[in-house]
Amino acid sequence: MAKGDTGKAVSVPKNSPATVKVPSLKVYVREAFFMADQGECWIPGSGIAKLSFEIDGKAVAGKNATTNNPHKVAVGLVLTVTLHEAIETKARAATRAKSVECSEATLSLAGVVDGKHVLKVIPEGSSASSDAAGPTTSSTQSRLYRPLNIEFSVKNGLLTAAQETDPNDAKAVVTHGHVTAFKDDELCIDLKPDWMATSAGVHKRTKAVDLIVIHHTGGKVIGPALNEALAAKGPHYEIDPEGHVVKFVADDHVASHAGESWWDGNPSCNSYGIGIEIVHWQPDPPGSAPIPPVQDAQYASLIALLNKLVKDHKLKPHRIVGHSDVRTSKADPRLLGSDRQTCPGGMFEWTRLEDEGLGMIPVKDVKIEDAWGGYFESYKEPLRFGDSDTRRVYGGKPRKDISGVIGELQGDLLTIGYSVKVTGEFDDYTRQAVDRFKRHFYTGTRSALAPKSLAVSDRIDEDTASMILAVSMSIP
Repeated sequence: MAKGDTGKAVSVPKNSPATVKVPSLKVYVREAFFMADQGECWIPGSGIAKLSFEIDGKAVAGKNATTNNPHKVAVGLVLTVTLHEAIETKARAATRAKSVECSEATLSLAGVVDGKHVLKVIPEGSSASSDAAGPTTSSTQSRLYRPLNIEFSVKNGLLTAAQETDPNDAKAVVTHGHVTAFKDDELCIDLKPDWMATSAGVHKRTKAVDLIVIHHTGGKVIGPALNEALAAKGPHYEIDPEGHVVKFVADDHVASHAGESWWDGNPSCNSYGIGIEIVHWQPDPPGSAPIPPVQDAQYASLIALLNKLVKDHKLKPHRIVGHSDVRTSKADPRLLGSDRQTCPGGMFEWTRLEDEGLGMIPVKDVKIEDAWGGYFESYKEPLRFGDSDTRRVYGGKPRKDISGVIGELQGDLLTIGYSVKVTGEFDDYTRQAVDRFKRHFYTGTRSALAPKSLAVSDRIDEDTASMILAVSMSIP
């Protein structure tokens, strides 16, 4: 049986299996991000040196039972593993047809009877822990992996089945490694690292961690994002579509993820923030294709990681924002810029985090009529760009009976953390902050509640005003 073009296990029987006196299993192992039904999502470039193996809890002995010296292979089942369509090219296909670099080990199956068994693949220096990457994950090594357990079946010394498994929970979905193909006496395995050290460029923090910034990659697969992160142009963590978390930079070091940014009175979010990227794609231009949802497995891993980070760094749970909330213009580091305004994007369900007590959570039963100078108690027209406390112009019209409306609005946006200036004028700083607020609080399933002004950054209707006030009141 092997995994074919779709990545699904397919049967590849041998016509007349011969009896093997001393049966053995050739195992190919490499670092790669394989996903079931999608194929390889990254060109790995290297095998994994210094692996050892156990079968049914006993070390496999023998001359070739421990891998080392990853090398090019020009033949073997490993070459049948397909690439994801998002990264496949004719040039890459031609290169793969010539050779693939990986590690090999020949494991003796002497004494292994017909039936089910468990093969354990153990990378050197790996932890016995089954925990995903988190605050304590860090190493001077370039890679860290977890052991991978594979349940396999043999008959007459040949493989008839092979599948990654969790020894503690047979129903658990394993994401840190996969059986990518198998046939007779060959087995191909991809391991996903939990830690991939970036190249030079990161440095020790001088400020304590006080913010978490959530991003999305903008791509269908993790490959391009991995390449950027490994070049020190990425976040601390990335979460692939299966929910696997890979870490690049220690929490106490600065990573390049937020760029020019500002939040809650402080510039340069990189210096005090941790970046988490989710592999997720949105069409460009917007509307040219349906936007896929962020996967449940990604939310589960994200929430687990956020809980660890909040606890480890003693963060206030509301200090979790999106890249669009903090990204500012290079020309004016206080003005929220158009770059990254859809990151983590309109499909991101902030309510999934809020339900777990994470992020900025609007308080309930807020009455905007009692705030902002009572504007919405008297008038139902949206506030708009150009309104002014000085001129007492609101909703584009003179309103001499009220005052201080814009100043209160700006104060609430500032309390939340947005980069605005309390001037009493509905200026460009205010307009951009209102736009980013809408992009955060009217996404995913909550987009059904979005006001008509959602797509118009220079309007604040009563619904938006109520939400701004509700979020402001939630900030300690």
